[in-house]
Amino acid sequence: MPAAQYLDKMASVSGERFPLAEAASRSEAREAPQVAEACTHAYHRKEVAGWERGFDMIALLRLLIPLLVVLTLIYIGLSVYSRRRRREKLIARWQSNRLTGDQDVFVRRGLAKYDRSFRRKLILGVYIVPLGLIAILVYYTNFT
Repeated sequence: MPAAQYLDKMASVSGERFPLAEAASRSEAREAPQVAEACTHAYHRKEVAGWERGFDMIALLRLLIPLLVVLTLIYIGLSVYSRRRRREKLIARWQSNRLTGDQDVFVRRGLAKYDRSFRRKLILGVYIVPLGLIAILVYYTNFT
């Protein structure tokens, strides 16, 4: 949508008058690029209604909220799977080495050690990698 039409639409919704939009609607075809540039500058100088700029954030939230829900489900699934695998490996080690003592205590200590391990924290990459890529794409798209 051209900038002049955008300002006309905003003027009709908010009830405010925008001289640039009126000038754009009266301008001739040869003046259109200069008017469009002036309208764009007016938008960035916040001469446009402030609530209209918030729609960009709403679009980002419409992407991020479902993404965070999906990533949380993936994180929970990976955490449960990883912990279950670690428990199975501890039990297998107990049985293969024929250790003495209480097996439950051995497994509990092994899982406590696992909870503090770096490997457990690597699962947080489920959040970091996609959100980091989105942040890079947003930055690249808007600021380069």
